[in-house]
Amino acid sequence: MGSFWGRVFELQELNRINKLKKAALIVCLGRRRIGKSRLIQEFAKKSPYFIEVQGLAPRKGQSNQDQLKWFSQEIARQTQLPEVSYKDWNEAFVVLANHLKDKHVVLFLDEISWMGGHDPDFPGKLKTAWDLHFKKNKNLRLVICGSVSSWIQKNILQSTDFIGRISLELTITDMNLKEAHLFFGKKANRVSELEKLRILCLTGGVPRYLEEIDYSLSAEQNYQNLCFSQSGFLFREFNKIFEDIFKRRTSSYLKIVIALAAGPKSLSEISRTSKIAANGILTQYIEDLCLSGFIRKEELWDLKKIKEKNKSTRYRLSDNYVRFYLKYILPNTTKIEKNLFIQTGIEKLPSFDIFVGLQFENLILNNLSEIYKELNLNTHSIQNAGIFFQSKSDRREACQIDILIQTKNTLYVVELKARRDVDVSVIKEVQEKVRKLKYPSSFSIRTVLVYSGELSPEISEAEYFDKIIKFGDLLIPSR
Repeated sequence: MGSFWGRVFELQELNRINKLKKAALIVCLGRRRIGKSRLIQEFAKKSPYFIEVQGLAPRKGQSNQDQLKWFSQEIARQTQLPEVSYKDWNEAFVVLANHLKDKHVVLFLDEISWMGGHDPDFPGKLKTAWDLHFKKNKNLRLVICGSVSSWIQKNILQSTDFIGRISLELTITDMNLKEAHLFFGKKANRVSELEKLRILCLTGGVPRYLEEIDYSLSAEQNYQNLCFSQSGFLFREFNKIFEDIFKRRTSSYLKIVIALAAGPKSLSEISRTSKIAANGILTQYIEDLCLSGFIRKEELWDLKKIKEKNKSTRYRLSDNYVRFYLKYILPNTTKIEKNLFIQTGIEKLPSFDIFVGLQFENLILNNLSEIYKELNLNTHSIQNAGIFFQSKSDRREACQIDILIQTKNTLYVVELKARRDVDVSVIKEVQEKVRKLKYPSSFSIRTVLVYSGELSPEISEAEYFDKIIKFGDLLIPSR
């Protein structure tokens, strides 16, 4: 097992629960490759006894008995219990609970939806086993984990059976920029900000992808080895994660993420682009993708109707690797499989500048807390934040702001730029956005530039921006 970095908050939460003088039921969610299992393994290092059982990955013809047999084999391998043929999950849980009744133990049931997916009564049997057996051991920490977050939401978190029983619900998302930067190790000082950005444009903050990067090679070489080679880890990764999570409905989910690859869209726009009817099924598919960590819901708000709740929403693709796959790997799959795809440089990929802009925007949106720190904003003072869309009407022009942060009396207009050269034209762009923006006169406007690249001296000399934030500074741990 390699080095473990980051996840400070998550470990603090787990360790807080670990101090309880009673049994604890912990639910851990997050998309595949995000590091859920590795986090729990790190947490369990302090426990005298650790048992981990992962459900078998779905396959054709698999049955509940196959899952039970695997469970029995794994328990026998990790304990002194014999391998037996359990007739159902209730029996399996009771036998295990009795074996653990006097032990300080972390019991980790990973990919729980795979484990219990063939038995509709699995959640109820787990709840009964918890009430009657597991929770009697005050030193037991039962961790339920899975990548199919929609299954856990429906069967555990939203089930009346588990109300009042869960001590901690932990959702694992991308590592923040400072944590992701740790993967560059001792080479970090010799790798340029541009190259770091290009790596993160591909991996985001997904630790499994960051682990695959060879930091002794250039970003260009890593793209070639991981994405444009038939043996590359990221070449077939998309199909694997989508088929594991969404199974036979993969094609429908694929249509939705393709619709979002070019930028955020409303439900009706997703329906029109994907050709999936705007009904309950599409809504459920989108919710599944949100729960799985691939897309994110953005609540829209109206600055002229601050006290009214605006129900308008847009959705954006929040996973950097998925956007890269859809943009550059999927259209070239056949050529890559036949070793006919020749990459002449990532900058020569079609619309690469636009792609980098979208990925940069995504990185910053996923790290808004770091922007708040740079602006010395207390999160309790923030009323709204995110991409801002102002629709066209008789009295106002259409306007889109990369990030708008709203406090009680101030609007922070945040412009994002990722270019080799960030020139003075950015000032006119932001001035035009501020001109179009309709807001109450009680608000002050503060302008902010977050950039990656070479900044023209004219920008600082103009003294237009109230705050200029360099991307590289967001990567460095606070001094």
